[in-house]
Amino acid sequence: QEQELEQEGEQGREDDPNHNMTPAVVFLLHTHVMHWKDPFNCSLDPLLTGYRIGLRTGQYDHALACANSYAVCAYNSGYELSVLERDLNAFGSQALAYRQHFALDAMAAIRQMALNLMGGNTSNTASRPLILTGDAMDQTQALKDAQRQRNHYTISVILRARLELAYLLNSTHLEVLLEDFEETVEG
Repeated sequence: QEQELEQEGEQGREDDPNHNMTPAVVFLLHTHVMHWKDPFNCSLDPLLTGYRIGLRTGQYDHALACANSYAVCAYNSGYELSVLERDLNAFGSQALAYRQHFALDAMAAIRQMALNLMGGNTSNTASRPLILTGDAMDQTQALKDAQRQRNHYTISVILRARLELAYLLNSTHLEVLLEDFEETVEG
């Protein structure tokens, strides 16, 4: 499926009813509006279409923004984690190829969270499941880079992923993570 995502991204689909919408419109509509009307999973196909069209037309920033929103919607819809992780790996390859580091960093955090939840990651996952370090990213380095670049979005994605892990894994560290999140968002 990874190669399929990459190939479809390059080819696009003229038979899709959303093919005339720009990836920017698809991204905005299905990230910020449609969830008020429809469940998250209703945005998956349009976001994937936005991704494909964006790659085909050279709108890489919005293509990968659609991919990132697709991943968030898929995760929030209860998408199978192994499939989500595989999709994120494919999207990450495209983000790297097109130098879309903003999307790459955010997707790496979601991918690492999925790996940690599946427990099939490196030895770190078993001993420290709240730390987003493993096959997809190094949490310490990612936070340093994001702070240096003043990339508050990536910082918040990393902290949100850690909060979700703490909650889902019934961690006693949830309160400390909430305080860290508040300080980072306010600062």
